[in-house]
Amino acid sequence: MKALLAGTDGRVSGAPGGITCRAMRIARILGWALAAASAIGLGYTIAIGVPDSLRELSDHRERFAAMPEDERELAFGALIPTRMDVFDFYRRSLRQDDRYYMQVTDAPFGAASRAVVVRNVARFYLAPAVEVSRPRDATVILSYEADPGLLPLRYSEQVRAGLQLFFVSRIAE
Repeated sequence: MKALLAGTDGRVSGAPGGITCRAMRIARILGWALAAASAIGLGYTIAIGVPDSLRELSDHRERFAAMPEDERELAFGALIPTRMDVFDFYRRSLRQDDRYYMQVTDAPFGAASRAVVVRNVARFYLAPAVEVSRPRDATVILSYEADPGLLPLRYSEQVRAGLQLFFVSRIAE
């Protein structure tokens, strides 16, 4: 490896583009200044954000601790907000060994997307049933505002929640 030596003109021989020693010192100082600013910003964020977060968590704990267990299981859906009655419908239709595929069209949903929110709620609320990433790996399709007839599958049983596009469709073997 070629050693970097400063010549008489102040340039570092072997450095790309003939960077001067002064430019290297400035770059090093700027690097340290950015690192320090990042550390200060992180410290400020923690100092300001953590107490508020802890206070909010404490408020939620007090609020939810007073609820009966069955009501507490549904309460987080009101905070999102999403319709927990749909997930009750899914839960009643699932068997313990089911592998489900959540069919949901993506659309904006607050800071996230509907698909992300619905799938995350389902993973928590529908356990021990397991979500799969492909319809062909599932034993049942759970459709959330989507038509299961659009999937290239045959069903042995299909239940619809009212007139809305909420279905539980058991895949024919």
